[in-house]
Amino acid sequence: MSCIPCKQRRESDFPTLREICPSILRHRLLYASPYSAIHRVVIGEVAFVQPGHFHPPGSILASTASNIILERRNYLRLCILEAGISETYLFKRYPHVIFSFLLLHLQLNLVLLYSQSLRTMIMTSSPCGVHLVGSICGAETATDSFKKCVTAFPSCIYRLPDGEPASRNNFIGWQRTVFSGIPVALEQYDAKGDVIEQPKASPCEVADVIKNMAPLKLCYDDFALESYAEFKRLKDEGVIPKSVKFLVCVPTVYCVMSLLRAEFAATVEPIYTNALVGCLKRLEAEIPHEDLAVQVDVAAEPMLIHARPGKRIYHFDQYWEGDVFTGAMDRVAALVRSVSGDVEVGMHICYGDMGHKHFIEPADTADIVRIANSVLERAQRPINWIHFPVPKARDDEAYFEPLRGLKVGHETELYVGLVHPNDESGTRKRLETATKFLEGRKFGVATECGLGRAPTEEFDSVARISTAICSPAS
Repeated sequence: MSCIPCKQRRESDFPTLREICPSILRHRLLYASPYSAIHRVVIGEVAFVQPGHFHPPGSILASTASNIILERRNYLRLCILEAGISETYLFKRYPHVIFSFLLLHLQLNLVLLYSQSLRTMIMTSSPCGVHLVGSICGAETATDSFKKCVTAFPSCIYRLPDGEPASRNNFIGWQRTVFSGIPVALEQYDAKGDVIEQPKASPCEVADVIKNMAPLKLCYDDFALESYAEFKRLKDEGVIPKSVKFLVCVPTVYCVMSLLRAEFAATVEPIYTNALVGCLKRLEAEIPHEDLAVQVDVAAEPMLIHARPGKRIYHFDQYWEGDVFTGAMDRVAALVRSVSGDVEVGMHICYGDMGHKHFIEPADTADIVRIANSVLERAQRPINWIHFPVPKARDDEAYFEPLRGLKVGHETELYVGLVHPNDESGTRKRLETATKFLEGRKFGVATECGLGRAPTEEFDSVARISTAICSPAS
């Protein structure tokens, strides 16, 4: 059909859309409303922007929205061209089409404006929330720890651990008592903390020891339930905010198996795994799921995968066949996956804190990214948060640059362990550099590791710095 100026045409000359367009084009012309795309992409992100939520950078979503809008607008024009009629004629016959064009144009401009303002807000706003990694110093009981933390970090925390007081203040050291019935299986250490090499036990010797081993009583569930009773009481009294969850921290199975000689670890591992999962299931049965969060402490695997073949770091040794990294990540993911889907679970990736020193100094965040991505891929469930350390001396871009490869969605919160006591200026420098490489997404802050072995004055300094640089959690 040739294009005829509208003023020269009679009413009968105007064909219907059914006559001028194939059915699929007619449908797209009439119903290609941009609203659903805008609602899904832009309005959807508005929900993420509410305080306390973590979300992808606005530029990505806005770009997606604007591309959809442009595609719809161009498609409308294509429909008109294929129909062989002028836009003027179509707008006269079907005035709602011009409204669609105007709406598309308006929404495109709104999206671009929203993108700029959102990105500015993200890049200039403070970190959102403080993550307490686990242990807390100067607290003899869980009650002391709860009160100390909600006072020191007012309105800044989403999850609250019991501080791992008393016998649990040495991370996994207290788990040696779990194996007191089979002392021959334990690694032994000299005065400097180095492993004392022992003759390797034969398979028969290992089998005899394991056969006589009593059922393992890990006590993670016992301590957690005792602490939760206090947590609930303080929550009911208004001391702990209603929105805060009770955080239970457990080590990876490999981390505890590093306490054992390698030839025993391989046999004990499935027994210990079943016992640890049993602890978690008991907690899930007795604590409301909306009140519970579980943190898996990945505090040995970084040293294992970093070690050179045949040369272990401290007591971290491989006791399984096959690839080191694959075996380690499969084990971490299995533990994460054992937590029910409606219970929050997170990861604390660590390089150690013995004597306030790392077992190794990471060159950058490449191994952290590799671990996080691998567990996310294997876990088959959401991971609600990931925490990783930043050494005090590392405010350089080289350390943070691998974070660009972190494959986490908005459902996973990031906590950057960049807060170091008595170093507010350094903390701000590390924060500034980290922000550049987290692609504009919101994140929270933390210390590198737990605070159980820190002097009280360092805890106070951490609290002061953290609350100074953070916006409140909600």
